[in-house]
Amino acid sequence: MRIFVSILVLCFIASAQKRFTSEYFVKKYNLTLPKVTEDMLDVSELTYTSDSWEYFYQGKTEKLDSVVQHLTIEGFMPSMTIMRYTYKNDTVYVRYISISMTTGDTLNNSKKTFTKNFKNKSIFDLQTNCIWKSRFDERGIKLLDVRKCPHEKEFSGQVFNNTIHDEYIESIETYRGEIDSNSIRRYYLTSFDSIAADFMVKKGNDPFIVRLNTYNKNNKRQASYAFGIYSNLNEVLNFDYYTYTDKGQLHRAYHFEVKDRNAEEKEYELVNFTEYEYDKLGRKIKTTTRVKPDKK
Repeated sequence: MRIFVSILVLCFIASAQKRFTSEYFVKKYNLTLPKVTEDMLDVSELTYTSDSWEYFYQGKTEKLDSVVQHLTIEGFMPSMTIMRYTYKNDTVYVRYISISMTTGDTLNNSKKTFTKNFKNKSIFDLQTNCIWKSRFDERGIKLLDVRKCPHEKEFSGQVFNNTIHDEYIESIETYRGEIDSNSIRRYYLTSFDSIAADFMVKKGNDPFIVRLNTYNKNNKRQASYAFGIYSNLNEVLNFDYYTYTDKGQLHRAYHFEVKDRNAEEKEYELVNFTEYEYDKLGRKIKTTTRVKPDKK
């Protein structure tokens, strides 16, 4: 009976929680967001493939069988990563192997386990015998991020205690049993239960905005803006812009960086973009990230 009453109370609290839009925060904090033009979305110079994922399926199943990643980012040795998925009831087991394309050495060799629709994740590193655990809620807000290695007696890391308030969800981080007063986050939600604004609360200071998400008429995320922490708190340092197919599938994710932080009139440069491909069943079969060619 107590459990039932507790669930009802939580439902009333959640239903009473206010919902926000990006326009609310733009007006309240006098934010200046960059306007995206067609010229900004020109990707003709971004021809160098830095990251490519290929997804493989068994028959008409929607479940992944394996994923292959080819990594060729400038400054890092080329590598290939293979992930093979095995499903058992509500648990997903992933075999993860990363190999250097230059030396043939194994860079990463681990086993991953996912439960509760990928909200819980545990990783067993076969090279170090360390165990990593993380957990997220239905909105993607982190609840747990800890690690334990053979020489350690217990898990250590971050635990996030989330509390629902009238206007926001507050996430307080504890590290090794102590509250980190500089890492308190406040998440304001849209009417469709997605994060509209992400604030950080530092000891002795007012909350300041870290990230703002805007959405289109189909409730798809249109842009995600990241703000400066140590300079002008209303200054957008970088942002991602998203376009979608006629079927509502993510088509491209553009990443922009501010050219000159000291300039009065801010300009933003397209740094990279990721393109998504789908099969006839609407399943994602490939993602490719492109950047500017290596000057060398």
